Amino acid sequence: MFDTTNFEKISDHSYIWRGFLDNETADEAFRASEYSSNNDEKEIRPYDKIEVLGAAVDNGILEKAKDIFKDLNWELKYFLHWHTPANTWFGIHRDNEADDETPYTKVWSAVIYLSETNPDGGIVFYPEENLTVKPHKGDLLIHAASCPHGATPVTTSNKRTITFSLYDRDLPIDPTNTSGKENSCIAVSDRAHGESAKTLNAVYSATDWLNTDIGKAWRKDYWIEDKNLKLN
Repeated sequence: MFDTTNFEKISDHSYIWRGFLDNETADEAFRASEYSSNNDEKEIRPYDKIEVLGAAVDNGILEKAKDIFKDLNWELKYFLHWHTPANTWFGIHRDNEADDETPYTKVWSAVIYLSETNPDGGIVFYPEENLTVKPHKGDLLIHAASCPHGATPVTTSNKRTITFSLYDRDLPIDPTNTSGKENSCIAVSDRAHGESAKTLNAVYSATDWLNTDIGKAWRKDYWIEDKNLKLN
């Protein structure tokens, strides 16, 4: 387990470090992200228009993140910039669903927030545990890769983040991406589709969360019929 001294505990599966980045560093990273958006250095996901950006992550941020896990036999990979458009959910998923070329188990995933968004938007939620957290500019959120989560829409167009993944070298596995291409360059496999379906089935059984305001809004926006859910 990593050192949680500077983190607030949300649950056994999620922690947040408030003010991990100072305002100046967050602003510099935000500008790098914005530059990528404006210069077509990006992939746009067709189903939600969320941008995966080509901007390099500042070396100071990389080293600050790596320092948290320096005493563990873990590998930090896939530092990526993201831009989430206004009025867009970050859909519910597990970070270990997708095919992966790494021969180690993905144990945790992290998000660094580069901007302040509207107060009632950008709330990260964990349906199985019926927990929420509102990240702010400069915060670092870490959650278990096996933990379903999503984020509510923001009304602003400035939601920009950096993500990275953490792999335990002491837990080797067979890679599920054996194409020789980077993870982001391959089509979604039947295995990954199946893992995504398992996540949604678990969410459909998260009765307490489904009956919250966020759960009800998610059901409405995603056209989820009550007959598919366990609401009682």
